[in-house]
Amino acid sequence: MRNDVVKGTILAAVLALVLNLIIYFVGASRGVSYLTQQPGTVGSGMVIVASLVTAVAAGIGLWLLARFMKNPLNLFMWLAGILALLSLLLPYAMAHDTGTFVALGLMHVSSGLAIVYALVNYFQRCPTCN
Repeated sequence: MRNDVVKGTILAAVLALVLNLIIYFVGASRGVSYLTQQPGTVGSGMVIVASLVTAVAAGIGLWLLARFMKNPLNLFMWLAGILALLSLLLPYAMAHDTGTFVALGLMHVSSGLAIVYALVNYFQRCPTCN
């Protein structure tokens, strides 16, 4: 894996994690229940794991695209945008109340933006990636 993609993945994971935890704790302080159909209640541990796994999966996806394409950023951004929008279906379908839907939706959108920003930024700076 390219060094810049690894650095971008680390930055993406940290950005997504920090943003999601801020949203989580602000929501919790405002009375958001985080109650869903499954697994029940979304806790901070689940937010941490989901943020990190998503960032690493995106980093691996960009790396794979870079191995097989000359300019993978356009396709990566399209795929990431589509997946981020599709991921909004989960909180919509599973949230028990509006506050939970809004908070989880904000987490999905902020994760998508943070991950795409970090990975694209580091990949564009990589002299051997392009």
